[in-house]
Amino acid sequence: MSGSSENMQPPGERPRREIRTYMVRSDNVIEEVNCYPLEFYGTCPQVGDTIIGPGLAETGPRTFRVDRRFFVEESAVFSGWALILEEISPSGLPEKLWTEWNEATAFWDDVAAEEKMAYELDVVEKALGKVTKP
Repeated sequence: MSGSSENMQPPGERPRREIRTYMVRSDNVIEEVNCYPLEFYGTCPQVGDTIIGPGLAETGPRTFRVDRRFFVEESAVFSGWALILEEISPSGLPEKLWTEWNEATAFWDDVAAEEKMAYELDVVEKALGKVTKP
């Protein structure tokens, strides 16, 4: 696990720093959307940031705007950020960005697979060359 020692936790313990996301339903009930370690985001999203994530395959990505954020000091050990999200329409730029991101991901995954295959072939050829040499 990367990060500073203050964020490291023993195996089986939840992260010391979390980012939890919530939505406020129409009946004013707060509902948790997800919870990730701070490292998932790299930094805490700011008010006004847009978060694009996978939705259902037939509906495309889910897109949220960070409406509010709160720092919650649960204890001397556990703390984190609570983000209040507002779901927004993914049409337009967010949808185009999501499509481009996924196309680029497929491209870079293919490049990585080709590089891995070339590396493994090189290792096998070198190993066989050592075996066949007197």
